[in-house]
Amino acid sequence: MNTNHLKLGIWALLASSSLGLMAAQKPIVRYKILANSPEQHIQHFGASDAWSMQFLGLWPEKQQQKIADWLFSMENDAQGKPKGIGLSIWRFNLGAGSEEQGDSSQIQRGTRTQCFLNRWRM
Repeated sequence: MNTNHLKLGIWALLASSSLGLMAAQKPIVRYKILANSPEQHIQHFGASDAWSMQFLGLWPEKQQQKIADWLFSMENDAQGKPKGIGLSIWRFNLGAGSEEQGDSSQIQRGTRTQCFLNRWRM
């Protein structure tokens, strides 16, 4: 009886391993990019920072300009490498005034925002 179980186990192992090989042999899919025949024209390319840039205004002007170049520049450097990713649209959090509300806003300090209708503090 033990030999029958052993034979059955070996047979099941071989059968399952051959099924795995059959499943792994998928046809190769190839794609060809036709750069001279565009199907879509993108007019703008944008991103959103949510709260990630809210403290950028406190940085030195040189660092602010460098980040602006990385995000918006469409120029190339002397070696022909892009200076930036060429964004044309930038979304950000306008703020709801939770900074002015303080702890009563029940919003974590790091994600509170001032409202554009109020005078900003630095």
